[in-house]
Amino acid sequence: MLQLGEFMKPNLQSLVRVGGATLALTIGLAPSATAQFEKEHSVVDLADGVFAILWENMTSFPVEGNHLVIINATGVVVVDANRTPSLAEEVIAIIRERTSLPVRYVINTHWHADHVQGNAVYRRTFPDVAIVGHPETAAGIDTVLRPYVTEVDDDLARMRGVLASDTLSDERRPRVEAQVTNLEREATLYEVVEFVAPTALVTDSLRLDGSRTIDVLHLGHGNTPGDLVVYLPAEGIVAVGDLVTRPYPLLGWDAPASWSRVLDNVLAREPRMVVPGHGEVLRTTEYAELFRDLFKSLSEQVAEGVAARRSLEDLQSDIDLDRFWREFAGDDDQLFRAFGAQFQPVAVRRAYLELQP
Repeated sequence: MLQLGEFMKPNLQSLVRVGGATLALTIGLAPSATAQFEKEHSVVDLADGVFAILWENMTSFPVEGNHLVIINATGVVVVDANRTPSLAEEVIAIIRERTSLPVRYVINTHWHADHVQGNAVYRRTFPDVAIVGHPETAAGIDTVLRPYVTEVDDDLARMRGVLASDTLSDERRPRVEAQVTNLEREATLYEVVEFVAPTALVTDSLRLDGSRTIDVLHLGHGNTPGDLVVYLPAEGIVAVGDLVTRPYPLLGWDAPASWSRVLDNVLAREPRMVVPGHGEVLRTTEYAELFRDLFKSLSEQVAEGVAARRSLEDLQSDIDLDRFWREFAGDDDQLFRAFGAQFQPVAVRRAYLELQP
């Protein structure tokens, strides 16, 4: 296992919108613009010097991912870095209320915007900080999120044109107006974002040694190819990024069979607390097991269909995940139907593609 001491200073409504960033694009940070993004949060103490910052309401703009914050004797480790610069600054302010020590490491669990776009704020505030991530996280920032910035501007111009059209029906106009509003918020956000890729790359594992042991682990392709988990063995705490999210899974670049194996590996460590990418801290593993079992059932059913030489179209109508969608939806029948109509086709397709040679 590679080790880095604390003093070492290494030389989508798509998931892009849920998750957006780039590698080398640098845009001046306008202080007057940074304060316009607000979101409620809570701070939850997990152990001595260890706490989570949880952003409320995954579906409201701006989407923000949770953080695990670890205060060691000589510095601070922060897991994930926000989507919005002003909210990354808010996280730093929370940390400074508890310690004057500098942030030594920021760990990006994966490349989605709400986990990486605050990297530049940490680098500006703590010039010696190491940004830790998997090579696939750097690649995703570069190849998926960099083009997205241009796409937002192009989509906004196009939808403004649609809104100005004399042929737009009264029924469709409110939907187009809502799209324009969302795109305008996106465009405003990217006016104040500076994108920074990870500087310390982890392909297998990394141990941060200090006053406590912190293991950064790549256990396989789950939600993205470069998912990292952060494990504190003495405290029994694990931060899993979007490998587990509440109130439901986030799908798009996933590999369901591998995802279930990754969660098996996490659960084998018998964590006492799980910090998900979104939602409240899990004090038992039951919800993480639900995720694992969903992707295991999905991949097994699809594998049986592939072995029988069935087409993706045939499989889409036959895969049965209703018991899992009901668990996520609870008594909300509309949400239950949405899972079957919208989430399941994406999940089945990803499982099918995963099994192709």
